[in-house]
Amino acid sequence: ANVRSAGPWPDLDVRLANGLRPTSSSEAVACVECIVALLDEGNLDVVKSLSQLQAPLLQLVSSEVSPELRRSCVRAHVSSVTSIMTSVQGEAAQQAVESTLPGWLDAYAKLCEGHSSWSPSERIKSAFAALQAVTSLCRFRELDASISDYT
Repeated sequence: ANVRSAGPWPDLDVRLANGLRPTSSSEAVACVECIVALLDEGNLDVVKSLSQLQAPLLQLVSSEVSPELRRSCVRAHVSSVTSIMTSVQGEAAQQAVESTLPGWLDAYAKLCEGHSSWSPSERIKSAFAALQAVTSLCRFRELDASISDYT
């Protein structure tokens, strides 16, 4: 209910960004889960304010954090793209998503590769999460050129 109320939440994006640090895994997990819930349930103002968190999320997913946290970051990215592309119309929405897309596609590729220290189960879960994410992004035809340019 609080998510749907749209606030007021002064400095919410700043507080969440501060929590997206690899030094505190439990805090980062909580912040990423909060971001996903807010993006999925929040109104347009919430979506716009949280779209600024793409860079900190990308830094987190690219750092030495657990595979589970990386997958959570991927879910947050997909929720963000979905919210932006369905709520914000026009080229501004597309540009907001495309500005960080190459970095996210790199992160997805690294998830598919996995890490030698990860268990086979974690490697499979991570690769599957990355494939699901790319599949979700491909639903937005406006992103076709950016996605195909990456490959």
